[in-house]
Order: sequence, then structure tokens, then C-alpha cells
Amino acid sequence: MRLFFAQGYAQTGINQLIDESGLARRTFYHHFESKEALGAAYLDFAAGQWLANLGAAFDGRRTARSAVTSLFEVLESFALETRFRGCGLLNMAAEFADAGSEMRARVQRYKDAQRKLLREKFRDLGAAPTYADQVHLLLEGAIAGASAHLDVWPLRTARTAALALLPEEESRR
Repeated sequence: MRLFFAQGYAQTGINQLIDESGLARRTFYHHFESKEALGAAYLDFAAGQWLANLGAAFDGRRTARSAVTSLFEVLESFALETRFRGCGLLNMAAEFADAGSEMRARVQRYKDAQRKLLREKFRDLGAAPTYADQVHLLLEGAIAGASAHLDVWPLRTARTAALALLPEEESRR
């Protein structure tokens, strides 16, 4: 995970993966039939962690306002911890130019799952699906912006925008 996230899929060779894992080549291929299979496993694991972290941002939140604040705090922590490397899923998708590739399809499924998660969590707090979609897009853009600028200001600006989009009755809570 560290190598794919830090270097990218294409720049991480199979020999480096085997050397740094400490596994024998035969053991590696026993578990993963190819580098692509390992890439798919990376996406599965990374997406699972990401969705769990986003879901946890809603834990104990009683209003959409508090959930938005928590969600963007999680994003800011992630950006700082990863030194603004961006979204590992989108970074991987960018390396596969073919729109029909399995890796791109896998990333799309996980981004759809992220949107669905946000819709469910915000619905439980009384917010409309369109609001969840807006937050989803702000979240994606903010991660890309923070990565491009190596700074948290895009995350903070997106949080402010998400809070401003709340219906008036929610904003007063």
C-alpha cells in the first residue's frame, strides 16, 4: 500500500514489491497472480479504509452541520498525514488511461459507494440527497485542490461552502 500510494502503480515494480515485502517470489505469486491482482487488492483495502473513515466522521453527530465539520476535519488530518498526496483511488485510476479498464471500473464503484454512504449518512441527519451530492463533489474537489496546492486551504474553503449550502433551518442549529 505504501509503495502504490507514494510512488504510483506504474512506478512500483514487481521486484521492488517482492524485495520490500521480504517474500519469496513464489510466495508472492501464490497470493497474487499478477501485479494487477495486487493493484486490485490495494484498491479494495484502501477503499474499505477510506469509507470506514468517512463513516466514522458521522459517529455521534446529530446535525448535518456537525457532520460536515467532522468530515472535513477527517479530510484535513488525512491530507496532512499523507503530505497532500491526494486520493489513492483517483491516483490509481489516473494511471489507467483506458476508460474500460478494470482498475478504473473498480475506482468508479468505490466512488459510487462513497456517494451512497454520504447520502445515507446525511439522510439520517435529515439532509436531502442533493445536499449529500454537493458535499461529495466538494470533498473530491477539495482533496484534489489540497494535493495541487500542498495546503489545507482548499479543504477549509470547501467546508465553508458545504456549511453555506445547508438549508437555513439547519444553519441555525
